[in-house]
Amino acid sequence: MRYSRAQRISRSADIRRVQQEGKVVRTRHFTIRVCASPLGFPRVGCIVPRHGRSAVDRNRLKRRLREVIRQDILPLRRGFDAVVRVGPGTYGQAYGDLRLELGGALQRLPV
Repeated sequence: MRYSRAQRISRSADIRRVQQEGKVVRTRHFTIRVCASPLGFPRVGCIVPRHGRSAVDRNRLKRRLREVIRQDILPLRRGFDAVVRVGPGTYGQAYGDLRLELGGALQRLPV
């Protein structure tokens, strides 16, 4: 299963809507906002601030985050929009730790 362009939230208007209307789930390294979507499939957007890191570190973290979303979040949920914002401590986390933390947050999603 791919994480296709249709399953990504990339327009700033869509991100703002989710941030204003969405319910919040916080973990140690992530802030996740979720709201219902009029579409029949899930869409997820990722916000990865620089936090003083290099482009290489930031892109690596984005790739890992997209893979966790593709494997764990998209197959399980339907009809929601989510925005995942990364905190500064996330850059040092291993892939397995990211997956466990987002998996735990997935159990607490209100949608």
